[in-house]
Amino acid sequence: MKVAVVTGGNRGIGKEVCRQLAQCGMLVILTARQLESAKLAASEMTEHVVPFQLDVTNEESVEHFSAFMKDSFGRVDVLINNAGVFLDNITADHTFPSFLDLPVSTLQETMNVNVYGAVRMTKAVFPYMKEAGYGRIVNVSSGMGRLSTIYASGDVRRDGKSGPYYRMSKAALHVLTKVTALEGAPYSILANAVCPGWVQTDMGTSEAVKTIQEGASGIVWAAQLPRDGPTGELLRDGQRLQW
Repeated sequence: MKVAVVTGGNRGIGKEVCRQLAQCGMLVILTARQLESAKLAASEMTEHVVPFQLDVTNEESVEHFSAFMKDSFGRVDVLINNAGVFLDNITADHTFPSFLDLPVSTLQETMNVNVYGAVRMTKAVFPYMKEAGYGRIVNVSSGMGRLSTIYASGDVRRDGKSGPYYRMSKAALHVLTKVTALEGAPYSILANAVCPGWVQTDMGTSEAVKTIQEGASGIVWAAQLPRDGPTGELLRDGQRLQW
């Protein structure tokens, strides 16, 4: 039975990814910052889901996780870097703030979760995957990090005015994906970024066009790619996207 780790697995897309991975026959480590939240989410699933407290922004927490995995399972086959934040809040008059008006501390906090957290987790599981000669790493990303569309005209979501720090973090996550794919290639470790699309979550709102189940399915697909599957790519609905 393959062992999968999902960060931010207590709600939204992460929770549904845990559910679908367990249904695929994997043992899933559902992580969240609060243990009770992880336990509650895991209780709604099969016995193949294990709750674990993990804060990806905290080095000691990640080290504790790594020790737990070593002592309990001795392996990690799949990592889903799903934990993420969007802190570029719209203003009182419902407009998106310019990055010139946002404190740098907001960027630091965003990067600490969306990028540094993914780096910490990737470094924590990579030795297990390298030793096994197998691994699948999926970085849950967003089309908002695509440089090819950031200045597309006529679309406020793409013209660079909305979510500037979130965009920066996802663009950096794409570079991490490429770097990880290069490092993992000799060991059959595939690393990809997956854009689930506009999904009906707390972040995506109820106006989104995709259900949570639909958004999660592309991530679960990437977690089960064959050895000759794509790596170092940005994917959505199983298709490659331009960075």
